[in-house]
Amino acid sequence: MWVLEKKLVFSMILMFSLLINPVIGASDSEIINLNGIVYSDGSVKLEYMLQLNPVAARVNITLLGDGFDDLTVIDRNGLLLDHSISGNMVTIDSLGSFSVNVSYFTSSLTSKTGSLWTLNLNTPSNIDIKLPVGATIVGLNPVPDGIGISNNQAFLSMASGEFSVTYVVSVTGIQNEAQNQIEEAQTAINQ
Repeated sequence: MWVLEKKLVFSMILMFSLLINPVIGASDSEIINLNGIVYSDGSVKLEYMLQLNPVAARVNITLLGDGFDDLTVIDRNGLLLDHSISGNMVTIDSLGSFSVNVSYFTSSLTSKTGSLWTLNLNTPSNIDIKLPVGATIVGLNPVPDGIGISNNQAFLSMASGEFSVTYVVSVTGIQNEAQNQIEEAQTAINQ
């Protein structure tokens, strides 16, 4: 009888500890999807889809780049979440959220020498990148997992880690990108 009570107490302690911290030793966030769009002016829009531990009151996410514009954090129900930025870290008030979408713009990931643009990244996960419309790739390091062109826009799929892409943007590409942005803005206004 005493052994049975001891097992019952041990089982209750174990279950209680699991309820308090259901993900022992695991991170409070995981990147599910990471995408980037590079514009002809060198700015980059990054979008993270993150899976979160819903019992974590706050999560810290390290962002790519420095200097963030228009940073938004939206949960899977479309609600904006409170957040604060310190350096390249965003702290998200995430209690009860299972997943969030973090998006922002930064100009710190590209550099330009003459007519050559270079995008340098060190990513914590795989990333899909779209280059500016009409961009021509002139250098890659390392070789991407995937590469292609759709609607005159090059795209790359890169594994996690460091990589560099050097490209040139034609005047026609800049004009096409501007026209696409005007059309997107008009569609948003009409809606």
